[in-house]
Amino acid sequence: MITSELKDELLNKLLDLSNETGKLRFSCSLIDVAKELDVSLDIVRKLIKHFQNRGLIGAALTKDKVSSVAIDLEIEAFDFHKLGFRGEEIFRKQKIEKLVLELEQLKPSFVEKTQEIDSILKTVKQAFSMLLFTVENS
Repeated sequence: MITSELKDELLNKLLDLSNETGKLRFSCSLIDVAKELDVSLDIVRKLIKHFQNRGLIGAALTKDKVSSVAIDLEIEAFDFHKLGFRGEEIFRKQKIEKLVLELEQLKPSFVEKTQEIDSILKTVKQAFSMLLFTVENS
């Protein structure tokens, strides 16, 4: 299964390979990477495409799955690495939880709603009574 942790592991592996070569552009065997991460080659390839779509890397994926792949790390990969996919997930959950709390605070209580409805009904009843009194006296 693809998790935030797996994405972080793969990104860390690519950054490690970059550090080993001392270059932002390097070649690597995705088969070896998949074995190291204990996942299928297809998952690694899908994650590489995902990283490309996020603007973290450039990669020349070929239909030939056994050849080395040229990886071109973007600066964004190093910046994103500080937060990571797991950190991003936690950050999003915290934002959602904060919004839920804010929405809860905006909701009036049941008692307040009941009182407001009661007040509206009393006003409507008074207006209706006045209307009937006016019609009867005409």
